[in-house]
Amino acid sequence: MNICIVTKFDCSYEEFTAMLAEVGDDVRRCTSSWEVTKLNDNTAVGLLNVTDMEGLQSVMSSPNVQEWNTANNAVADVYSLEKIS
Repeated sequence: MNICIVTKFDCSYEEFTAMLAEVGDDVRRCTSSWEVTKLNDNTAVGLLNVTDMEGLQSVMSSPNVQEWNTANNAVADVYSLEKIS
């Protein structure tokens, strides 16, 4: 399943990508591909091809990620994507 995650946070984009590096191996285990790009200083957009949705939900709801989200006022909106043609 292809999804888009738009994450807004109060820290710098570099701090956000440092957190992603910490969970990257876990995300790779539940996706066939993923990319994250900077929209602006406090917003990132991720595009993921998820092969294990329960695994990704587990990563996103892990205590470490939740603690980071709280400390950085991070909110992630998740959208499913469908190919049009």
